[in-house]
Amino acid sequence: MWYPGSGQRAAGSGQRAAGSGRRRAPVAAVSVPADAPDVGRWDTFAAERRVLAVARNVPATTRLMDALSLLRGDRRVEVAFTLTRSTAFHPGDHELMSDLGVHPMPWREAVAERFDLALSASANGPLHELRAPVLLMPHGAGQHKYLDASDPRRGVHGAAPEQLVVDGRVVPTAILVTGEAPLALLRRDCPGAAARALVAGDLSHQQLVAAAPDRDRYRRALGLGPGVRLVTVTSTWGPASLLARHPDLPERLLASLPADEYRVAAVLHPNIAARHGSWQIRHRAVDAIDAGLLLVPPHEGWQAVLTASDCVIGDHGSVGFYAAALDIPLLLAATGDGEVPPDSPSLALAAAAPRFDPGGGVLAQIEDAIAKHRPGVLRGLTGPSLAEVDAARVYRDTMYRLMRLTPPPRERGSRAPAVPRLDRTEPLSHVVTAERTGGAVRLTRFPAATAEYAPAPGRHHAAGEDEPDPRFRRAAAVLAGRDPAALLERYPACEVAVGGGGARTRHGVIRVEDGGGLPDVLLGSALLPGLRSGGPLPEVVLVGGREFRPRLSR
Repeated sequence: MWYPGSGQRAAGSGQRAAGSGRRRAPVAAVSVPADAPDVGRWDTFAAERRVLAVARNVPATTRLMDALSLLRGDRRVEVAFTLTRSTAFHPGDHELMSDLGVHPMPWREAVAERFDLALSASANGPLHELRAPVLLMPHGAGQHKYLDASDPRRGVHGAAPEQLVVDGRVVPTAILVTGEAPLALLRRDCPGAAARALVAGDLSHQQLVAAAPDRDRYRRALGLGPGVRLVTVTSTWGPASLLARHPDLPERLLASLPADEYRVAAVLHPNIAARHGSWQIRHRAVDAIDAGLLLVPPHEGWQAVLTASDCVIGDHGSVGFYAAALDIPLLLAATGDGEVPPDSPSLALAAAAPRFDPGGGVLAQIEDAIAKHRPGVLRGLTGPSLAEVDAARVYRDTMYRLMRLTPPPRERGSRAPAVPRLDRTEPLSHVVTAERTGGAVRLTRFPAATAEYAPAPGRHHAAGEDEPDPRFRRAAAVLAGRDPAALLERYPACEVAVGGGGARTRHGVIRVEDGGGLPDVLLGSALLPGLRSGGPLPEVVLVGGREFRPRLSR
């Protein structure tokens, strides 16, 4: 295998035994100047090779961590981190590095030191200042955004000469690209850099493909029961993104999808939180969060959520592109018109993928997308951008080759995607539609935090006594709690209260001999139609795809 750029070695990166010659500045919580006397006495660890991970924003840093995981456990390699500060999104990097236990070096110290390899997942920043061979890797799939949408002549991110060439010199020693499509773009826009490019596949795509057999495990970890569909909304950043165009889409989905049949997750580009702050996102999405939105953290977990998804609503960002590559039903609510060139892989996908109409019927569009999904159609459009190669092996071999270090005998592969730590709010109040047919009652619920409620026959509010919003408790015709009699007395709108093995109404007591596994608040909703009409007690209660048979008596 040929390794681009490996013939010419950067100054100071030749073979070196651990501890020989002048010691390098340590990578520590407290920075020690490189010219400090007896600098080595601060070190605990010695290493044969030094790698510099150049972070710029959260997406690029997470891709760096994926690549560095392939070096894990090799005590011959020491890794230092630095920030280019060439972006408006660097606050998110500080938070991520703190979570990872990383102490980044100041840029001025990083460029003063010699390293055996520098890794960057972004072509932006003064990489030409580094004293090391530079390995440039991608941090997304299928995007190919313009460097400046107002001036397309400047080129496309990752292939623009102004990013890759300084004073006539190609800066990266080697460039890893995800497939033939980005390689062709590089050959067209920056031929000198293309000569150093290698098709390496995509580490995230490789992880997602490997995770597919564990889909049920991820679904259980996310609290998805049998038959429950997960709809994931994903948005890139900027004014052309889904979230900018349709900021209320998560709320609309939760208001329109039956709560016992669907869950909704949101995977937002980390640059949104880096620019506006996580608090601002939660502030804007408070109703959706109260309605049960699974808001995925910006640092990890999106792969697990995507793997568990039954349908994805996205835009021109990478997550929607990965969904198509995984054959997950995809709807596009934004396409990045003006931000991406007409020959971009994401626009080719946009031309073929069905559109999501925010003004149309939400449930019907999602059910239609799932029912009419044709496996392989959209996946075929992603192939030129996502080569089917062993990305982990190519990345690993390239890094060791550039370091001039023999790989250890134990080969490290990519790790399975992590399950995100989600602080999901379980809705305690719902707007419920109860349809009675003979002795069976079918219940359809929507979270009260997002549902538009209009009084109608067979529709009511139901809540648990621990509902934090008193408005929903006061409006509830059905309440569940420890003391049903007290709930009836405290809340005048309540018609039936359930708890403690029984149910109370304004006209008497209903004995619950066996609830059949039906939660108290659902039992109350099942009782309400008969109480209002004077009909018999329900024998069968249908909720989502589940069937319950409570034994009740007056």
